[in-house]
Amino acid sequence: MPLIMKSLNTDFLRPILLVTGLILLVFTSSAFAEIEINKIRFENNQFASKSDLEDIIHSEEGNNYEPRLIKLDKILLNNYYRQNGYLNVDIRDSVLVISKREKVDIIYYINEGQRFYYGGIRMKGNQEIESKAISDQFKGIDLYSPLDEVKVNESVKNVENIYYNSGKPFIQLDVNYLIESDSLIVLLLNITENQTVYIAKVEYYGLKVVKKFLLRRELELKKGDKYSRKAIDKSQENLYGTGLLKYARLEIETIKDHPDQVILKVLIQEKEPRWIGFRLGMAYEEQTSYGNKLEFTAQAG
Repeated sequence: MPLIMKSLNTDFLRPILLVTGLILLVFTSSAFAEIEINKIRFENNQFASKSDLEDIIHSEEGNNYEPRLIKLDKILLNNYYRQNGYLNVDIRDSVLVISKREKVDIIYYINEGQRFYYGGIRMKGNQEIESKAISDQFKGIDLYSPLDEVKVNESVKNVENIYYNSGKPFIQLDVNYLIESDSLIVLLLNITENQTVYIAKVEYYGLKVVKKFLLRRELELKKGDKYSRKAIDKSQENLYGTGLLKYARLEIETIKDHPDQVILKVLIQEKEPRWIGFRLGMAYEEQTSYGNKLEFTAQAG
């Protein structure tokens, strides 16, 4: 007979659970303040040794017990296993209070699960970017090596950057895992390139004293140029390099009925001018002195 689990109405328990949670919070932050870690144990770990796992976590035997580090340790352990092909790893913890509540033992129960290996990539949907240019981004992952999701994510990001720097800010890239031969994973890249985008115009926001032309000359993009993430980043770097701005950000906004054109929005916050300097720079006024043109500016210092 199949097991049928019925839903239980637990609304009446909510006030009790809330109060209990507050009590536990107080207990955690005060009672454990000076408790020492006696031992750290790892159960069911086969892939990595105790010393290897101890090098990964932040909790240490002999140090004070900090409950917040338990969550961090579990994240670090999880990431370590997933970088080594254990995609379904499950890590749980238990804390045992011993020696009249003066010490604790921390236990990490590790269910490693199956180990998976990299079996290459397949792609579909790419038209403007050649398949070789995409597959080259995965050369750093050895075929049949344990699947490292960090390397996979880095490679996928590199593919996205190729599109971002080729006028494709609206690229959609989905990665699916195809399991073959029980433990071999092939990455399937589903690519929707969408339209190539060009800069229709540039708009500036936040200008008070700084003149527009000073910002315009720092931009790596102008009207009519193809969108480029690299050029956007370099433009933002250039704007900060002027020393005139507290904040600078570049955004794009689509134009209705023109999906291949965008407005490049330059959003800035100026620094407050604190001294007057005679140099070409921010907003300036022109005065004549003995027949020569004199330009002075309120320069942020």
